[in-house]
Amino acid sequence: QSVRKEVLNAMGGKVALDGDDYDRLPVLNAMVMESLRLFPSFGLLLRRAMRDTTIKGRFIPRGTNIGICPKAINCARHIWGDDAEVFNLERWIDRSDPENPRQVPTGGAPSTSCLLSFGYGTRACVGRHLAMAQIKRRIALIVERFHVETQDDKFPHPFGVVCVNTTVGFPSSIHRIGLN
Repeated sequence: QSVRKEVLNAMGGKVALDGDDYDRLPVLNAMVMESLRLFPSFGLLLRRAMRDTTIKGRFIPRGTNIGICPKAINCARHIWGDDAEVFNLERWIDRSDPENPRQVPTGGAPSTSCLLSFGYGTRACVGRHLAMAQIKRRIALIVERFHVETQDDKFPHPFGVVCVNTTVGFPSSIHRIGLN
């Protein structure tokens, strides 16, 4: 409901929002970031050590395959706090000025590198910015036109190792809502 209210207020009678408008909506952005934090698309990122190195004091020889679990980092309590596994929009919003809420780019983590939903560094997803723009636009369009609710307090439990998906049939009401 808060995303719907923010989107409709931003539209202010316009037929559609301008491209940059989506980036200025703190609640929409918080919802997208928190969703991506809790439900990264890829459960495992594979990397290979280019040189001898150490990880937490353990020797890793050159050529060793290393698996990185974005969900583990995205939900680490030492990074995100005691509510790391809870959906919390407020971690991404600074409401110190109630009339002008602002986005918190790190979500309260020490660095933007703590969110691994798109990877990080030179091997990060090249389509990140396009994906984020598309996600924001699609969410805004859906909440503007539809009331979406879960059934029977069901909550999605993604599964998969390489690419994540939701369980079959969740939620059945969402599958009936289609945008052509």
